[in-house]
Amino acid sequence: MAAPALSCCLSLLILLLLLAIPQTSTAVNGLSISSPGRNRSGGGTLEGHGCPTASPTRRIFTAYASNITCFYNSRANVSCIWSHDEGLRATTCCLHSRQPQREVLFPTKQWNHTCELQPVRPGSWACNLVLGHSPEAQKLTIVDIMKLTVMCSEGGKWRRMMTQDIKPFDYIRLVPPHSLQVVHIETHRCNITWTVSQVSHYIQNDVEFEARLRYADHSWEDARLLTLRQNQQWISLENLAPSMEYELQVRAKPRLGSHEVWSHWSQPLAFRTVPAVALRHMGSYRTRD
Repeated sequence: MAAPALSCCLSLLILLLLLAIPQTSTAVNGLSISSPGRNRSGGGTLEGHGCPTASPTRRIFTAYASNITCFYNSRANVSCIWSHDEGLRATTCCLHSRQPQREVLFPTKQWNHTCELQPVRPGSWACNLVLGHSPEAQKLTIVDIMKLTVMCSEGGKWRRMMTQDIKPFDYIRLVPPHSLQVVHIETHRCNITWTVSQVSHYIQNDVEFEARLRYADHSWEDARLLTLRQNQQWISLENLAPSMEYELQVRAKPRLGSHEVWSHWSQPLAFRTVPAVALRHMGSYRTRD
C-alpha cells in the first residue's frame, strides 16, 4: 500500500512543478525575458523595435568577448559601436539603455531607450540611442549613469551578450561645427565664423576649437593647425598669399570628462584671397559640398 501512495505523491509533485514553470518566457544566459509580443513586468518588446526590454531585477553578465564604445553629444544622442570577437550568427542585435537611478526617483517617466545595431564592418555594429524628440533637448545631467545591454537574436532566441555602465558626460563627442562663412577678406587676411549646435549648458563655457588651413591643391596632411582654447566661434587668418585659394575646417572638444575626444571635422570652407592689384574688391568664397 505504501508504494502506490508514494507513486501518487510523486506524480502530484511533478505536476505542481510543471505548473510553476512560466510558459511565456525564455531563459537567456541565466535570465528570464518575455517572448516577443508580450509586455510583462521586467520584460517585453519595445514598441517599434524587435528587441526585448532588459530585466531590471536580474544580474546581467558578459557572455562573450566583446566591448562597446559610446559617445554622448551632450544633449539627446548617444552613439555606440559594439565589437564582438567571436563568430556571430545573429539575425538581429539591439542596444538597450536604462537609467536605474532615474527610474527610482521618477517611476512614471520613460527612461528606457533602444536602437537596432547595424553592421559597419566585420565584427562591429553601431547605432544611435535617441533620448528625446528634439536634438537640443537636455536629457542627461553630469551625474547620470546609463546601463547599456547588448542583446542578439540567434535561432529565434534572445541572448544577452554583454552589459556595461557608463557615465555619458565622461564620454563626450560634440557635433561638428557648421555654417562656416567668410565675414571679411583682404589680400593677406581673412575672418571666418562658424556655429556649433547641440552643446549642453553644462559644458558650453568649456569648449575649445581647432582649425586646419591648407592650400586648395594640397593634402590635409600638410594643413596648418590652429588651436583656440576657448569658446571662440571665429578665427582671424593672417599672412595669407594674395589671390590664393584656401580651405579651412574646424572641430570642437569639451575640456571636461575623463575621455576628451575631438568632434569630426566640419565640412571644408573654400575661399580665395583678394588679388594684390584689387584691394578694394571682396574675394570670392564658397562652401564645398
